[in-house]
Amino acid sequence: MMTMPGLPRRPAAADMDMDEDGNLTGVFS
Repeated sequence: MMTMPGLPRRPAAADMDMDEDGNLTGVFS
């Protein structure tokens, strides 16, 4: 699969996680 120009090879969604309270971590940190 070809990656789009300008995007990182590893998607930011891979670093996102949700804790038991429903808070997203790793989005803007």
